Amino acid sequence: MTTTTTSTERGRMDEMVRYLLRLGFLGFGGPVALVGQMERELVDDKKWLTKEQMRETIAICQSLPGPLAIQVGIFIAYLRCGFWGRGPVAGPSSCRTSSSSRRSAHSLSI
Repeated sequence: MTTTTTSTERGRMDEMVRYLLRLGFLGFGGPVALVGQMERELVDDKKWLTKEQMRETIAICQSLPGPLAIQVGIFIAYLRCGFWGRGPVAGPSSCRTSSSSRRSAHSLSI
């Protein structure tokens, strides 16, 4: 098994908070749709992660219990902002992502 290690450029916490809040307020769809949107924006547009890093992140987070989009956001915040970035950055701002997922799921069940 070959593992490639590429260093992720460290980002500022305020960039990550702004991105996750915008995703939470404007993102629509379930967790898989939000993760797809994250991949397009963070890999293709912002170039914060490589495609391989994003795929590994998604694979790791899919193996964990709980909401996928929030876990992916927290892990990306950890990669971008370090240990301290994963809590204060991704925790509160990802709550919006969770509520938008529940909001869309509720609208589909009506």
